[in-house]
Amino acid sequence: MGEGADSVNQQQRCCEVKLAYRCLITEHMMVKMPVFYMPSPLQLNQPIGLHFFEPRYRRLIAEVTVGRTSDELSGGQMKEPLPRFVFACNSPLAAGTNAFVVELHRCRLYINGRADVLVNPVRQVRLVKVEEQRGSDSLGLCDVTIKRV
Repeated sequence: MGEGADSVNQQQRCCEVKLAYRCLITEHMMVKMPVFYMPSPLQLNQPIGLHFFEPRYRRLIAEVTVGRTSDELSGGQMKEPLPRFVFACNSPLAAGTNAFVVELHRCRLYINGRADVLVNPVRQVRLVKVEEQRGSDSLGLCDVTIKRV
């Protein structure tokens, strides 16, 4: 084989490695995120409006919107990258349960910490680990480690 064939083989191998890496990152990487739990008939790419009033979910929305502008937090469209969290809509809130990663598209944050939000489920995931957040003061705010289904 000549130099041209070696170059083609190297390029092909490089493409295969890049594809394997992308697959590993997007399909198998586990990520830790805050979780919202509420039984609901959630479906992919079907936005849903929610009202957060419980202290643990007020804290969740405050956590995922840190650094956002007043326009974004007064009901305006969120700018990229969109805040994300896990929406678990199936019982139990435990390892092995399916859930969704949702993107926060709109948020009206009130002075008392309550919030009206519009979220869109963008990915189905499986809960791998559920743990109460440190310092959550018995609010029951949990983080979950997830894996794409």
